[in-house]
Amino acid sequence: MTQWYVWPWSEPERSALAAAGNARSKDLSASRPDERHLVVERFEPVVEKKVLWLRKVKLGELEVRETFASGAPSVAAIEASPISAHSPDFVVAPSSVASVLSGLSFDKKLALLRACPLPFGDRSVAVEGGVADPVVASIVDDLLYELESAAHARWKSGASSAELLQHMPLLRALEESQREGVVALESDEGRRLVELCAWLELLASECSRWWEWLPGFWGLRRGPALRAHLRRVRKAIAGQRTDSDEGQRAVNDAIKKRRAEIEASWKKLARSGDDGPLVWVRSLLDARFGDRKPRDGRRILPPEERAIDGAIYDRAADDERARGELANEAFDQGRAAKRALLVEADFESLASRADALRQDEVRALAEGATEAVATRVLLGTE
Repeated sequence: MTQWYVWPWSEPERSALAAAGNARSKDLSASRPDERHLVVERFEPVVEKKVLWLRKVKLGELEVRETFASGAPSVAAIEASPISAHSPDFVVAPSSVASVLSGLSFDKKLALLRACPLPFGDRSVAVEGGVADPVVASIVDDLLYELESAAHARWKSGASSAELLQHMPLLRALEESQREGVVALESDEGRRLVELCAWLELLASECSRWWEWLPGFWGLRRGPALRAHLRRVRKAIAGQRTDSDEGQRAVNDAIKKRRAEIEASWKKLARSGDDGPLVWVRSLLDARFGDRKPRDGRRILPPEERAIDGAIYDRAADDERARGELANEAFDQGRAAKRALLVEADFESLASRADALRQDEVRALAEGATEAVATRVLLGTE
């Protein structure tokens, strides 16, 4: 990045490069919401050109580094004491099941939506107004992360509705996964489908505010476009899983009834009017973890923290490299210790040792039998 300085006594400032880094990070978050980038600011001012008292100064460089995708699950750890972590109750607890499901890939979650060994609602955390099934909750959680990233930049900034959809791979994968197969509403799969569709409608309603539909805002804000995509996918996956108009009506009625039940639960809860779009849904989904909420990589870098000074980045990279070297060293030591416990031997040597042991056992049995006979003679019982 370069900048002209008119006054001779003006000096390059780090804040100018930081402002450019923040602007670049904001632009990346808006144009590529499905990706996660880190902008590294390296402030190294150099005068490139000088005309009289005018100076053209290169402030430094902005490095853009891509990290994990915004919607991909990346559970880093689940906090638990050493005692409770090995307890059977901890392993099968609903909050632990929610954490494990949260760490699965989205494809595996979609597969569980069709064929899950658990009955509908089993191992689900009881949250008022929350998702009634842990598998559906894990899918809605991923979709919400993707939706939060897409909705963070509230203005379209030149992006069309079709372009927004291209940056929502999880929503497109959900629609694609439900193209085949007729489902019975009474089955566990059917109940999960109804639950998921009801939550898709609720997410759609939370995407936008009423004033975004007013003239001058509609068409320029992302909320209405995201709402339209969610409602279209909801209708598509519900329609693709039925084989008749009557079945379609039954599915729609079940979805409408389930949504009404959830909204009735929400009215009983104290919902702050200051909660922004999707904030309320996020609080309900996080509640299913209880006090064991996992550390998720998707929370580590919010958009406002994706520009960092080069020196801070280098220290963090060095610390990460040192931790990796220590982990590799510990792994090598453990592997060496395991190797030391093993004895290298071929089949012939093992067979000869087995024969020797067998002969020793026979000799010991014979000697034991002789001693037993002698004892019976001395006692007069032989």
